[in-house]
Amino acid sequence: RQAAINNAKENRRRSYVWGTVITLAAMLAVFIAMSITKKPFDTAIKNALLTALVYPFVACLFLDNNIVLDVFSRIATWSWVTFPGLIFTFDLHGILWAIGMKILFAVLGFLLSVAATILAFVASLVVALFVYPFALRKSILHPEDENF
Repeated sequence: RQAAINNAKENRRRSYVWGTVITLAAMLAVFIAMSITKKPFDTAIKNALLTALVYPFVACLFLDNNIVLDVFSRIATWSWVTFPGLIFTFDLHGILWAIGMKILFAVLGFLLSVAATILAFVASLVVALFVYPFALRKSILHPEDENF
């Protein structure tokens, strides 16, 4: 039991440190991008506030007693699609068509993967915003309960 409590305290400390480091890095990247593009300062503040959503997400990943990682992984796996087999003729036109369709399916699969990962990240940011206070409370009050 004491080992589980010590592990939970270490995870909580890591969540504080890495959440802060990654959030500051994201905010710095936003301010650098905003200064390069010469956007107005109010846009930079809005982007910095949106970037602050990263802290609960990263902290929840380290706490291991919530559903944020499961939400991310479930939504990110939506991109794993299998494309249908192709029926083509063995002449030059048919082989070129099959190669073109395979390239099209590869590009489409990549775009679906990127879109699903972005959707998973945004959904996890929103979920983490609501889950983090409860996960932190559970980590402080009942540190021996690692898994949700």
